[in-house]
Parts: sequence; C-alpha cells; structure tokens
Amino acid sequence: TVLQGIVTYIEQDTIMLTEPKNGQSTDQEGLRIRTTFPRFQYDYTVTVEKANTKDGPSVTQTYLITKYFTEDGWFDAEGFEEDVTKQVQQFEAKKFNKSL
Repeated sequence: TVLQGIVTYIEQDTIMLTEPKNGQSTDQEGLRIRTTFPRFQYDYTVTVEKANTKDGPSVTQTYLITKYFTEDGWFDAEGFEEDVTKQVQQFEAKKFNKSL
C-alpha cells in the first residue's frame, strides 16, 4: 500500500525520470517523461519536461495509438520509440510548446 500511495500521489503520471547526460554538471537536471491516456480514447499524450519542475517549459505531443498497433494487435515499439526520441530531441533543442 505504501508503494501504491507513492505512485498515485507523488509520481502521478510520470513513467520515466532520467539523470543528466554524461558530461553535464551535476546541477543540470534530467528529464521527466509523463503520459496521459484517457479511458475509452485513442489519443496518447506524451510530455517531456525538466525532471524537477512540472510548470516549466515542455514539449507535449499527442499520438494516435492505432498508428503503433497492427490489425493483429502487435505493438510497433521501434516506431513509437523513434517518435518519442524526436520529441526528446525537440525538447533538448529548446523548441518548446507555446503556453496557453
């Protein structure tokens, strides 16, 4: 139950936290990858942001999940990884989404 509480209330929608890249100083932050997948929807939203701030600059992209699955139900992991890697590179290039 403690682990469930941590996941529910602290990590929330975070699926991955990274360390700073090699060669970066220790005061540099890693990245946080968050996702949103509403029930009964086909849209899967991935957000890339600095690890220690949820209100800072971010890159958010919504993917249609049917793009990554075949008719037989096989998941295209390579295709999905390629798209998310492009999103991370966009964040690293500081091409953030506009704030609303």
